[in-house]
Amino acid sequence: MVELLRRHKNKLLLTALAATGLYGAGRYVLRILEERRSFEALPSLHSSRLLEHCRSNHATTVSAVLSVAPRLADTLSLQLNTDAITQQLKTKPSNKVALWDDLKSLSFARLVASVYSSTLLASFMSVQLSILGGCMFQDLHKSTVTEDAHKSYLAMVEHLLSEGVVGLCEAVCRAADTVLAPYSLKEGVTCQGLEQLLRDVQHSTASLGGRSRRCFLIQFALPQESLVTKTNPDLSAAMRDVLESQAFSEVLETCLEVAFTTLTGALTQSYHSASQSLTVLPLARLIPMVTDHTHIVFGGEASGVMQSVLEEQKLLTFSQNIYESFSQK
Repeated sequence: MVELLRRHKNKLLLTALAATGLYGAGRYVLRILEERRSFEALPSLHSSRLLEHCRSNHATTVSAVLSVAPRLADTLSLQLNTDAITQQLKTKPSNKVALWDDLKSLSFARLVASVYSSTLLASFMSVQLSILGGCMFQDLHKSTVTEDAHKSYLAMVEHLLSEGVVGLCEAVCRAADTVLAPYSLKEGVTCQGLEQLLRDVQHSTASLGGRSRRCFLIQFALPQESLVTKTNPDLSAAMRDVLESQAFSEVLETCLEVAFTTLTGALTQSYHSASQSLTVLPLARLIPMVTDHTHIVFGGEASGVMQSVLEEQKLLTFSQNIYESFSQK
């Protein structure tokens, strides 16, 4: 299954970015965050004008993330195409057992990859727009950050939405194959067992990071440093500094736990509705349920996974601190 994914992988040419003279701001933010490990809001956010701008920036971030989410969902659907296998199964092919096994792993991989990628996107853009928003607040009466620099800086998310997602899908597929290989389609799975399968794929994927204290997802968010250094925009370098910090990894890990908890809560409700009085369901019957729950991840509903991440207090405070720091630099 991983080999199939590689055939879809497209290469991007990164947009050349203009230098904006803010590299030192990234180091400044890291010092602030290291000093405030509890992630409490910075005192100067009590300034009404700054707080108003910060809240407006958060609203912009939510709108921006939700507008990009459909593209992310489409990319995942292409890379982890469960519909294609479902259509093949309807023709009653001779290799239906192998196709069902592929569908089993692919369904779990798609759901876990959806949670990982949507959480990373929300966290990435929250930081990205907080840095830019803080710079613009500082820049109200100047023109040091140009419109071209804005556009180029915002284009950093393109790597995550293309090569980053493809790499993440490959990693999750390997984990799903390993976790689900011992399970037959006829095997009975309880509600707790379904949640455990999901968590096992999650933890198996996360183990790719080894013993590094940095969250393993960071590798899918940014291109190789050499590609950024080629154009070496200071604003982008500041962004990289923040994303590679231990503080951001802690925030991202919290957001991931919130996301998976939201998802498993929704799966539990669906399981009980489907099982009625039964306590065990065959794994084959759970596959459509698992596949259908990707809409819980990308939907804009208040109970959705992406919304729960965007409203996570630790991410909000982290973003506020970044906004305040760059607005004062």
